Amino acid sequence: MHGVFIENGLSDWQILQHKNGSAEITLSGTYLVPKAAIKQGVASAQPMARIMSEDDNVQIIPWTDAEYETDDTVNSGSWSIRMTVPAGGLYRVETGLKVVSTLPNVQWTFRGDTRLHFGVGDVFMIAGQSNSAGYGKDTAFDPPQLGVHLYRNRHAWDIASHPMNESGFGADAPNAEMGVSGVSPYLAFGKRFSALSHYPVGLIATAMGGMPMKRWNPDGGPLYKNMLAQAKACGPIAGVLWYQGCSDTNERRAPEYKEKYYQFIDAFRRDLGYPVTFFTFQLNRQING
Repeated sequence: MHGVFIENGLSDWQILQHKNGSAEITLSGTYLVPKAAIKQGVASAQPMARIMSEDDNVQIIPWTDAEYETDDTVNSGSWSIRMTVPAGGLYRVETGLKVVSTLPNVQWTFRGDTRLHFGVGDVFMIAGQSNSAGYGKDTAFDPPQLGVHLYRNRHAWDIASHPMNESGFGADAPNAEMGVSGVSPYLAFGKRFSALSHYPVGLIATAMGGMPMKRWNPDGGPLYKNMLAQAKACGPIAGVLWYQGCSDTNERRAPEYKEKYYQFIDAFRRDLGYPVTFFTFQLNRQING
C-alpha cells in the first residue's frame, strides 16, 4: 500500500465540540511513494489534506500542505496537519500525496486515507443510572438521525441509536449493563438540540443502571474514572446530562446526597481542567410503594 496514512487524530462519526463556531483538528501519520513512481524518479513528495462537505461535495477547506519530515529518502516519512473547521457537517477528511517527478513536467497525486461522517457541534456526556442508561421498554418511534452520534462503551464513535448503553464489544467496561438496556431519552434530546442549534450533536455513554452515588466517588469510584477517561478521549464537551438518585433515596444516604454530588461536580471540573456545565434531572417524588 502507498499514499498517505492517518494514524492519529479524528475518527469516523466523531463529533467535535465547537468553540465560537469552529474546532481545531490535528491529524498525523506516515506516507509512502508507490514503487512505480520511485522507479521513474522522485524529486519531492508533499502530503496534503482537505475537508469536504458530505451534503454537496463542496470543499470546506481546500487542499492544504501538511508539515512533514522525510526518512532516509524523499520517498517516505511522517506528517502532521492542523486545520480549523467551521461548526457544521457532516464532513469528511481526504488526504493525498503530491509527488513531483525528476522527469520534466510530470506530477502525480496519489491516494490517501479518509475520515468520514464527522461534524463540529456540541458534545454532551450521559451520566447517572437507569434513566440515563435507558431502561424504557415501551414502543418508541425514535429512529437514528445523521448528525446525532454516540461515543459508545466500546470506545468508538457511531451513529446514535437504541440501545445507547449496549455493551457489545465492551463487556469489560465499568458501566457495562448486566441485563438488556432499552430506550433512552437522550437520542430524542440530541435530535431536538440539533434542530435548535443547527449543529451536529455528540453523546457519550457513561451511565449504568442501579448505581448509587458512591460508585461515582472521585476517590476511586469506577464509574467516575470511566466517565473522566471517556471525556478526555472525546476532547472538550459542552455539558454533562446527570440523571441519578434513585439508589440514594433512603434515610441514611439521602441527607448526604447534596454534599457528595457537589464534591463530584467540583472534582470532575478540576480533573477535566475546565468548568463544564451540569444539567441535573430529577424523578418525581414517590410516596407509595
